[in-house]
This record gives sequence, structure tokens and C-alpha cells, in this order.
Amino acid sequence: MTDKSKKIAYKLRYDAYIKSYANLKNDTGLLFDHFDDAPNCKTHLIWYDNKPVATIRSCIWSDKYQWMPTDSVEHFSDDIRKKLGKINLLESNRYAVSPDFQGRQSLFAQMLCFRIHGLNSIVHHCNHIITPVVPNHVPFYKRFLGMEVLSEKPKYFSWIGTEAELLVAERSTSKEIALKRGMPNYNTEDAQNYARIAKLDFNET
Repeated sequence: MTDKSKKIAYKLRYDAYIKSYANLKNDTGLLFDHFDDAPNCKTHLIWYDNKPVATIRSCIWSDKYQWMPTDSVEHFSDDIRKKLGKINLLESNRYAVSPDFQGRQSLFAQMLCFRIHGLNSIVHHCNHIITPVVPNHVPFYKRFLGMEVLSEKPKYFSWIGTEAELLVAERSTSKEIALKRGMPNYNTEDAQNYARIAKLDFNET
């Protein structure tokens, strides 16, 4: 909600990604792009003991935002058009956990990130969630979120310097599997609270 919080998220992203992707190294120590300031994208932070430990970004593709593109919509437009059509979608991206925050607590923080997507998808009437994932991370998303590969072949993402697959899951399916993995439950009332705090309009119909 503030520039200060956004910079905290950008630094957390940078610290999490730089060990695996040396091409991201820069003088600012921050990782951000033009989608971060787009009205259809929201960045979230998870805090523990007054420290930022995880971050994730939700980007919405819908008529509410005049079908403004997201990162995956730009890269996988043909796959989305052929297999899903022009429907409301929530894209999960820029997911990162602090390198200093590991173990069981780290997994719970990750589950809170996924819960955020559930809340935001309710607010924006998105029944499907998509995410671009590097190939070696696909098994995690299948196991913990019930996601499946949507893309016919990987696409190259220049910002990170590698290829990624596009995964998809229906919100209800993903929620059911994530609950079994330890994600806290959520309902429409929780989505209403999320919308109020995030200053988003929420029409339940």
C-alpha cells in the first residue's frame, strides 16, 4: 500500500532470486518491473516477528481492468486463448521467501501467500489461477496446489533469463489440496475483509 512496503518486497525478491539467477544482479539490490505499478497487480508481504519473510504478487486479467495484460498473458496468449478462452484469471508471480527464513515456518508462510491468491481471486471473480514456473519447480506446484501444465511448450522469460511453463488450477481444486497441506481456510467474509484492507471494490454477484 506504500512505496516503503513495495521496496521491502522488491528487496526480498532480489535476495531470494539472486542466488539462482546471477543475471539479476544490479546496483539497487531491488527486483521490480513495470507490472508492479499496474492497477491490476497487487504485491503482498508476509511478516513474522516484525520481519518480512515472504512476498507474492497477484495480477488480474479481466474486464474490470480492460483486459490489461499480465506477464503470463503476454508470454502464453495462444495457450490461454486455446485452452481457457477470455475468462477472468488471477496470475501468481514474483513469489519469494527470504533466504534466512527456512523450515516448517517457511512452508506455512508460503501457504499464507497462496491463501492471499484465494482471497483476491474471490474478490475479482476469478475461478482459475495461473502461474509461470521454471520446469524444476513444477512438481511442487502440482503436489501442493494441484496445478497442471497448461502451456504446450515453455516460453523464454528475458527478465530472469530462463524458460518457464504456465500452470493452471481451478481455485476450488487448488484450495482443497492446499488445505490438506496446512493452508488456513478462507471464506467470503475473509475475502470481504481482504477487499476492505486492500481498498478494492467487491461485488459478490
